[in-house]
Amino acid sequence: MDPAPVEYQCKLMNNRVDNVSKHFSYFLQGFSSYARKLALLRDKGDDLVDLVTSLADTEPHNASSRKQLHEFAHWLAMLQDFRHLSATRIPAKILPTLQAYQKTTAELKAAVKKCTSLSDKTRSSLEAANKIRAKSGDTSAIFHTAFEVYRTNARDTAHQGEILRIHAKEFEENKLRDTQRCLLDFVRSEMAFHCRAIEMYTAAYRSLQVRCIQQ
Repeated sequence: MDPAPVEYQCKLMNNRVDNVSKHFSYFLQGFSSYARKLALLRDKGDDLVDLVTSLADTEPHNASSRKQLHEFAHWLAMLQDFRHLSATRIPAKILPTLQAYQKTTAELKAAVKKCTSLSDKTRSSLEAANKIRAKSGDTSAIFHTAFEVYRTNARDTAHQGEILRIHAKEFEENKLRDTQRCLLDFVRSEMAFHCRAIEMYTAAYRSLQVRCIQQ
């Protein structure tokens, strides 16, 4: 058995795992930062609700204005509730999937390392057997012993290479599926928030506009 194909497979898989590990780590940092900033924006929105409510409470002699501001604050507060859902959906649905790849890539790196070690062992035993054959001939007992060592190593390498090939296929399929799922979850979350945000902002706008016209 020529160990070169397995060596190439190991090198290719190692590069793929390194690439996914790096970019999924970036995704994890990016989505975590996005969720934190959404939560901060929600908190600032709550502060704004408090300011509008406080202003409304200072209008005891103007019932219309007080009602107008309280209703505006109500819609703004509802918007922050939906923003809160959006901020918590990322840690709940997206981050766990990305975090799981830290373990997955570590396990695959270990499998690649094992396969590479076996491939190196096969190449070394083949070279040793060839040297013995060149020196003692291919009918000598020492050559047959060395050749059996090579055959055992070659079988182990082929077996581990097949296992790695199966894992590599599963890894690629799972990576594509999980990447798609994370991005779709993110888009669905954003679309749901912005659809509700349009409703809340429209209601808040109308609560001010209608009463101003009535005044």
